[in-house]
Amino acid sequence: MVCPGQKKTATPRRVALGAVLALLAGLAAAAVEPVPVVVAESESFEIVGRWYEDGLRLYVDAAPDNTPVLAAQLTVEAQGEEIVAAYDAAAGLYRIDDAAWLARLRPAGAHPLAFTVLTDETADVLAGDLVVGSAESPVVAAVSTHTARWLVLLAGVGGLVVTLAWRRRGKRGEA
Repeated sequence: MVCPGQKKTATPRRVALGAVLALLAGLAAAAVEPVPVVVAESESFEIVGRWYEDGLRLYVDAAPDNTPVLAAQLTVEAQGEEIVAAYDAAAGLYRIDDAAWLARLRPAGAHPLAFTVLTDETADVLAGDLVVGSAESPVVAAVSTHTARWLVLLAGVGGLVVTLAWRRRGKRGEA
């Protein structure tokens, strides 16, 4: 407790707590890199795509009731180059993992994509922009975010260990 007129001193515990909080705040700010996303909608379909470390994952739903569209033929065009998205039945989504095709989407900015969805009953063309937030490639951004999460965890554990060590040292001094 600090009495009126008395100055607060920087105890080792306060210094350690301040350092840990500053580190956590800095790492949390660095980990906010958004994941590149594309959204395309029509009267028949809705497509949401997210870029993960292993490529672009696309979720296709029927627009009226939001039910997943399974085993359709989905093609995606970017910068005049078209690719067929592979259907992953186990995950219920479509994947594009061709590194050469994906390379054109790495630079920062909005990349226009055209989607063609063919089912037994319906065919439709949708358009959306894949928005990449930084000049860093999406894969590197995802790895950086993953690394930052581990650093935050390690900083928290380190702060806890330092605090417990100082408490223990303080109790020894009192005895």
